[in-house]
Amino acid sequence: MNGLLPLNTNPNTVNLWHNAQPKTLANTDIDTIMHKKDTDTLPRRHIESCEDLQTIRNHIDALDEQIIPLLCERIQYITQAAQFKDSAADTRRFGRIEAIVTRAKAYAKVLGADEDYIESVYRHLIDESIRQEKAKWLSLHPDKK
Repeated sequence: MNGLLPLNTNPNTVNLWHNAQPKTLANTDIDTIMHKKDTDTLPRRHIESCEDLQTIRNHIDALDEQIIPLLCERIQYITQAAQFKDSAADTRRFGRIEAIVTRAKAYAKVLGADEDYIESVYRHLIDESIRQEKAKWLSLHPDKK
């Protein structure tokens, strides 16, 4: 798997967002993502051609069962970050936000996905994450409200 960490027990997926290892998307520059030669390491799934609405809904529900635990894990790391911030204002770093969005869009492009869709989802995800991180920071520093 070219040094990428497994995301879960499914060997067909890899964790490209985990930043603990040097060979991850989080530590990869955009040019490398955009010109990635070995795209076989990217988690791509065959999308079934469904014959009815219920089958489509079943697939969506199955995806949600994977996405929701990852979002819960993500927000736990984000709220942990509050303890390392000097002020509530530090929970919103525009340079970091733009780096995350740019990286997400580049990843979407490599996968052939709609970059605008991914940007929209990530901007909402980031806004909500900042809201929760700021609330955590304020709970840690009640004297600075």
